[in-house]
Amino acid sequence: MAPEIIFLALLSILAGAADSATWNFTRCVKSCQCYSENNVNILDCFNSSLELFPEPESIPSDVHLINLSHNSIRFIPDSYMFWHPECVVLDISYNKLGNLPNFEGLYRLKQLNLANNSLPYLPKNGFAPLIYLEELHLEANQIAFISQCAFQNLYSLRKLDLSWNKLQNLPYLIDLQNLQEFYADGNLIENPEWKFLDLPSLRSLSMAWNNLYQLEPLALQNVLKLESLNLAHNHFSILPRNFLQPVAATLKKIDLSFLPIDSISSGDFLNLHALQEIDLSSKFFR
Repeated sequence: MAPEIIFLALLSILAGAADSATWNFTRCVKSCQCYSENNVNILDCFNSSLELFPEPESIPSDVHLINLSHNSIRFIPDSYMFWHPECVVLDISYNKLGNLPNFEGLYRLKQLNLANNSLPYLPKNGFAPLIYLEELHLEANQIAFISQCAFQNLYSLRKLDLSWNKLQNLPYLIDLQNLQEFYADGNLIENPEWKFLDLPSLRSLSMAWNNLYQLEPLALQNVLKLESLNLAHNHFSILPRNFLQPVAATLKKIDLSFLPIDSISSGDFLNLHALQEIDLSSKFFR
């Protein structure tokens, strides 16, 4: 995530802040910048050639935004102590991180970006301290396994991106009752356990570029507020009868492009009164 995008996101989180402020920080990470803008205290280490995660003593305790993206950080010790109780955004994307650190001390964090790293799995209670987290980016890692309790305590999470990993099944998401956006594009999912999609607040579901050869007729029965569905670039050739009916009242957009679908039944899109956009484009479609 580019620094300016992170900053704009943080401004929306800290809406109502003063127009200007002076940050009297007493320390800053070497080769990085510390500054305050619109009352947002920023540690900017973007593309700073860092190979080690900065020592906690070098990070101002009252920082709001920490940007460590586009570096070469490989490891954060389990003993590392985050003590940044005011931090709202932490971006460690585009590094070489191979482990998930202990996030104790980041109790107000709302956005966490770990995209484009080398994480192989997500352990039990890996994000448990982050009870106010709203947005979690894990796309473009090497994640092949996710513990059933990996997302425990994430009661506030609204967006989860697991795209472009090595998942063969849907993760256990039942604890995420406030999740509104879930992205799992570009994985190896073939026969997902749709029961894990018991997400009453979900608005957007994207599972394009997977290995889905068939769909369960009742796959969407527990996502009754769904507005956007993307299943493009998979392998199923039949849309089960009444597959879309559980979300007929809410579905606005559906992408079924580049699928080997031979025909469309007149009943496949019956009663989709909210539908605004449907993509059936495909070189395979006849």
